Amino acid sequence: MASTKTQQPITELDEQPKIPRRQIQTAEPRELQLTEQVTRRSLVNQIGTALMQPANFYRTLPASHTSRQWVWVGLLILALVGFSAVRYDALKNSETAATDTGTSIDGEIPINDSGGKGGGGGIDFGGIPSDVGGAPTETTETEATPEEITAKWSIALEAAGEIVLQWIIISILLIEVSLLRGRKPRMGHNWQIAIYSSLPFALMAALQLAYYYAGGKVGEEGLSGLIDQWKGYADLSDFQKNVAYSLSTHLTLFWLWSLSLLYLGARYGLKGRTWSATLVVLIWAGVLVVGPVMAGWVEAPKDEAQTESVPGEIPFDPSLQPSDPSLDGSGGGGESVPETPSEQPPHAPMKG
Repeated sequence: MASTKTQQPITELDEQPKIPRRQIQTAEPRELQLTEQVTRRSLVNQIGTALMQPANFYRTLPASHTSRQWVWVGLLILALVGFSAVRYDALKNSETAATDTGTSIDGEIPINDSGGKGGGGGIDFGGIPSDVGGAPTETTETEATPEEITAKWSIALEAAGEIVLQWIIISILLIEVSLLRGRKPRMGHNWQIAIYSSLPFALMAALQLAYYYAGGKVGEEGLSGLIDQWKGYADLSDFQKNVAYSLSTHLTLFWLWSLSLLYLGARYGLKGRTWSATLVVLIWAGVLVVGPVMAGWVEAPKDEAQTESVPGEIPFDPSLQPSDPSLDGSGGGGESVPETPSEQPPHAPMKG
């Protein structure tokens, strides 16, 4: 008995040619494509994108081992902050020394201790210079001593060390953003976010250097020079005054810019929640403002015009001190003023 084979009907699916699995190409995600484009950017474009387009920059933030541009950015920040601190200290010391000695600053007329303007308290009508017929004397700059060089390096390293300490604290605070999201912390991303969020400080240091070398004077930090204008400042306690003063020294446009970059980095770079990124920013602002006050590093300046009086005591006024009659007319042949009967003591003996 012959076996008959039933043939399956041909469907449309069978007619289509089968594509081998190795020829199937999956589309590359958009984030990976943007990441490759970011790694090809120059250092200047990378900094500009981090400052002007931070959300897009943090979304495509590459891993720390795929690019070393963040290292050069960190070194640039440390160099600018260090140079600015050295220049600030030099100008501050020069202005303090000029104020103490009475020398002129930027063409001002010097005031000496005798109360007059110029060299001996009188007016200089012009005289014959001591170097008549010779070339005008030029002030020669003396070379810096090893002690001065060491002092400048210590100031620069101290300022750079503060920035590095801030990066460490920010990297630790960003760990909770990943943990609250249920992800493993990535310290490489945390370091990059901490460094790129400090770019406004580098921009501020560069502007300060340009201002100082153009002849600008040293001013107060932040808005600390205007804190006395606050009406309720005098009613605060000492601790509250120190906190308010510390906040005023940090309150600048560049500081607020840095906090916004830190928030965007935690929100888009680590893909954290809004409240967790906000919590990191608030904690970091509290550490910067309250931390130095608790450590005793920042103290509000005291009002020199305010005199401290001991309670329960009457201030002494020399003009109200009674004069001694025995000193009147003493020496010099002066005539003594006879006492009137009313001025004699009550139990004085009678004369004659």
